[in-house]
Amino acid sequence: MWLLDSLSGIYVVQTFLHSLIAILVIERAMQIWQIENPLTQFRYRIMTLVLPVCMLPLYHLINLGRSSFAFRQETAIFSMNKWLSLEIWDVIPLTSVFMLLLAGTSVVFFLQEVVPIMRDVFARKGDDLYASLSPDPWIEDLTKQMSEELGIGPPPVTLLEDSNPFIFTSGSKNHRLILTSGLIEALDREQLKSALAHELAHIARLSNATKWMIFVIRVLMFFNPIVLIVFRRIVQDDEHVCDDITVSLTKSPQALASTLKVFYSSHSEFFSDAFGGVKALKEGVENYSHNLLLKERIARLESAHGYEDKEFGWGKFLLTIAVVAVINYFVV
Repeated sequence: MWLLDSLSGIYVVQTFLHSLIAILVIERAMQIWQIENPLTQFRYRIMTLVLPVCMLPLYHLINLGRSSFAFRQETAIFSMNKWLSLEIWDVIPLTSVFMLLLAGTSVVFFLQEVVPIMRDVFARKGDDLYASLSPDPWIEDLTKQMSEELGIGPPPVTLLEDSNPFIFTSGSKNHRLILTSGLIEALDREQLKSALAHELAHIARLSNATKWMIFVIRVLMFFNPIVLIVFRRIVQDDEHVCDDITVSLTKSPQALASTLKVFYSSHSEFFSDAFGGVKALKEGVENYSHNLLLKERIARLESAHGYEDKEFGWGKFLLTIAVVAVINYFVV
């Protein structure tokens, strides 16, 4: 099989298979052990991305003959070589279907990740589009107070003159809290406190640095549809963790839920410009996906559903990793 005749082909096929095994085992383990703590779920799902990249070279160090024909035929419990040689209805080669899947995922990666980054880089080369305003002293004092509660240094606060309600954190090491005048106009003080607390929670968790680490893994497996799915789940887990930290600071889940509703746009806009071309369709899909994630977070906050697994169980975690590593050793 030509796809498995090169190191790059072996890497593509095996990281795909190993990601698939990892997500099946890890998701099933969390169901069996009833893991609902979002921080624990975040740690488990990170392994779905890390293990396929790290374990493949380790397997070859352990056994140089693992990629040999003899290992595939006599030792492996699953060999992609056999499956890729099959044909659907004796007409369509399974290899072609697999390659189309990888190509489609690569296109999605390019549109979702590469294009926005390039757009942002080119936009920064121009002049600043927004004027900076002096932030309200109340906002700076509240930011300092909550930062002390989280054990972090208070980040500088930048207020931009913009009617759109936005708040985000810039920087992976030297953080800055950026919000707009439109956000202050749209939120009351309790909601604004929740919005600030949520961004400070991201700073305390080093979310931006973590996302860059995950992005590097995504680049290494840009062709892998499993990584695309897991990445979304990990981002959502991180948001859940920060939501919980926010509620611990504000003592008001309802205030955060009402804050999120400000960023929730109508689903009816999904196909509002059906003939707007690829760009309109892409924006519609992103808008729809964004709303689904917000809707789930809002429902979670409003239900006030707690979880029993407060502590992280290292034994279960290491056992799960071991099971994934052992199974994937025999999947080539």
